[in-house]
Amino acid sequence: MKNLLATGWFWLLGALLLVLLGDQQDRLTSMFLLVISQLFFAAYEVVKAIRENRP
Repeated sequence: MKNLLATGWFWLLGALLLVLLGDQQDRLTSMFLLVISQLFFAAYEVVKAIRENRP
């Protein structure tokens, strides 16, 4: 699970770098990657909450 979390951070940082350094096409790609990473973190939090609440 920690590998998945590290991968999420990797994508998030890569997308932020593309926003700062890239042209317009790179910005569109990086915004897509940011949305994907946000969905990944939301799913991770849901799974973690479900696991913690199990008896």
